[in-house]
Amino acid sequence: MIFYFSGCGNSKHVAETIAAGLNDTTIFIPEAAREGRYEYELAEGERLGFVFPIYSWAPPKLVLDFVKKMIVKVGPSTGSGTLPYTYFACTCGDNCGLTEKVFRKAVEEKGWHLSACFSVQMPETYIGMAGFKLDTPENAKRKIDNANDLLKRNIPRLINKDCFSEIIVGSLAWLKTYLVNPGFNRSATDDSKYRTANIAPPRLASIAESAWKRAH
Repeated sequence: MIFYFSGCGNSKHVAETIAAGLNDTTIFIPEAAREGRYEYELAEGERLGFVFPIYSWAPPKLVLDFVKKMIVKVGPSTGSGTLPYTYFACTCGDNCGLTEKVFRKAVEEKGWHLSACFSVQMPETYIGMAGFKLDTPENAKRKIDNANDLLKRNIPRLINKDCFSEIIVGSLAWLKTYLVNPGFNRSATDDSKYRTANIAPPRLASIAESAWKRAH
């Protein structure tokens, strides 16, 4: 079972590619959270996977909040089976900071054990901070080609339930993850200024009437 979050499609591609390789199913985290679906049962030996993008050098708060609320049982009815093989794959434009450390702590607080993790560089999608810009078409294609090659190499490792860690940490990782990321979560993810409005479409009769008046 693979739980994933994707904002622009990069992580969705990774999640669906892994699911196809493992003959597994995917669950979209925002939809599950909106519906209050936090309890799951895995078959004995089934893998527990997570796929998400890097948001300011850490897992998205939405993903961490979901993991915190999850209840996962392994084995038929009693949920008394062994701990699942747990892994995550994260997508990033360049690097991930200390994402592995943050996510490992989150799953260990659940009593699980993180067995594998890897990062996948994908085309840059974030331009909300100074210094960030989209990749050129050439760089985007190169990243996608490399990402698909990486997935081809790592999916067999997930099938075999290997233990491995391949995360692009980058420079100044502690500062980015533990100082910059909290500020990002406080200010750059605030949706309080957004509003929605229910505007009823004009009645068909009114449209026809207006068109007739213009014609005459």
